[in-house]
Amino acid sequence: MRNNNKRLAQPEIAPEPPSPPQQVVVQPHTVFPYSPPTELVELPSRGVFYPEDHPLHKKKKAEIKLMTAQEEDILSSESLVEEGVAVTKMLESIIVDKNIDIDSLLACDRDALLVAARISGYGAPYQAKVSCTQCFETTDYAFDLTKKNINFKLGNKKVLAKHKLKFDDENQTLVCSLPASKIEVEIRPITNFENVFNASNFENKMITEYLSSLIVKAAGFDDPSVIKSFVYTMPASDSKLLRQIALDYLPSYDINQEFVCSHCGHKEIREVPLNAGFFWPE
Repeated sequence: MRNNNKRLAQPEIAPEPPSPPQQVVVQPHTVFPYSPPTELVELPSRGVFYPEDHPLHKKKKAEIKLMTAQEEDILSSESLVEEGVAVTKMLESIIVDKNIDIDSLLACDRDALLVAARISGYGAPYQAKVSCTQCFETTDYAFDLTKKNINFKLGNKKVLAKHKLKFDDENQTLVCSLPASKIEVEIRPITNFENVFNASNFENKMITEYLSSLIVKAAGFDDPSVIKSFVYTMPASDSKLLRQIALDYLPSYDINQEFVCSHCGHKEIREVPLNAGFFWPE
């Protein structure tokens, strides 16, 4: 009799060898896993005077990252310094919203961002050489960059009305009538581009170029060439008044501080010098 049990038995299957432990491949980092912190900087303009399509329209603060060695490279670049664009390039590097054109910044807002960047990079004390107007000696004086005054009076309608001024919310301009010429003009703060352009190209015509940038409409005319023509014929009394109105009522970033001469003891209010030493401290 056949052994059916043996014939029908399943062949024995050898057990599979255990799988080797899985190797974890660690990919090398090409970028160091660190991002510099950021801070929100108060804008003196509070976002007023920017057009509706501007990223800072009605924004009271702008975000910047703290200065790094990369920004120091930009500030120390001889070619950028010679072109006069080192500071602008530095601001482009630290501004978080890359849709913001640095040249379109109002000059007061640009100054606020510069001071904040300088404090984050090198601290608030700022040692600068100051010449005394009394004894003419030069003093190494330490300014405190945290001492600032932001001027914004546009929200006080009573103050504006008292001086026969009004703010045009639709056009984002300050409107005033000039007493000598009887011309109604609309003004706004100048931008970073206008400030730098006027300073570098019109050394002997600073007043007329400043007024031409300041005025955006005169007697209903908004053509820049027509406005410049009006500026050249503007009575000096109107020119002086308009510059004073701009100084008193347009947003500003004031870091003027008391200076005490170490040689003669003379005291006076001096503007903090935003020269090369501002970002290149010894």
